[in-house]
Amino acid sequence: MSAHEAAERYSKGYSYIELMITLLVLSIVLLISIPSFQASAEKMEYRHFLKDLEQDLYYYQMYAISHGRSVRVIFSTSKPSYVVLEGVKVIHEREGPQGVEFVPGTLALNELRFLPSGGVQKSGTIRISRGEERCWLVFHFLRGRFYFD
Repeated sequence: MSAHEAAERYSKGYSYIELMITLLVLSIVLLISIPSFQASAEKMEYRHFLKDLEQDLYYYQMYAISHGRSVRVIFSTSKPSYVVLEGVKVIHEREGPQGVEFVPGTLALNELRFLPSGGVQKSGTIRISRGEERCWLVFHFLRGRFYFD
């Protein structure tokens, strides 16, 4: 067999063993990267929930001002959710990702009320956590301003 014939024979494709080694290396790389991707996705889901909560609080603060009525936000202790009430009527409810819990700080979980002026009835803090991640939702007495700490 000449060198030309040998080169032509092996240039048609990869052998079965070469393909299997490539698939093995690729599957090992994927197995290593999947757990870190899942943890990253869970963190992003938690942060997205906090962003939604922030937007909802701003929206319902403005809702209280524009409608001239008090709006209450009640955080659940049994599941990761909160409810927005106007009087006794539920106007909004949001479910959070699994594992999120609301813990009262200096503000009970049912004490958040936006007044028709846009202020809050009582200032204080509520802790929001998921696993090792924790943040505080802080409400100032003046003008109902709040932030996440």
